[in-house]
Amino acid sequence: MHNHIEIKFKNIATPGLVIGHNQQLLADKFLNSTFIVDIDHCIEKNTFWILGQCEITCLTMFGLGSEKLKYLGSQIDPNTKQEYNTHQVSPDNRWQLHYDFPVFAWLHKTLHFGWLIERY
Repeated sequence: MHNHIEIKFKNIATPGLVIGHNQQLLADKFLNSTFIVDIDHCIEKNTFWILGQCEITCLTMFGLGSEKLKYLGSQIDPNTKQEYNTHQVSPDNRWQLHYDFPVFAWLHKTLHFGWLIERY
């Protein structure tokens, strides 16, 4: 199965961003303001990650979550080793968003869409 991610940035510092998913590198030295990707190999627990310096202005999966998902990403403070949620990507940290597969079930729960009926 797959996931469709669109992410928008501002204030990207040179030499650019490194963007990845799980162990896969998706973009190296990325300097544009929008990154769109269809990820074909999702597993049960996934991590979308960014290295570099920027501000994430919008993050959606299948067009959902534009004002909420960007705040669910996190980084680890190098001094305190505490993980904290942010949409600012610091130059020496890895920003990451952990999500579950199937994506629509995770989005439904995360974005508080209400009851989701499971079929048995």
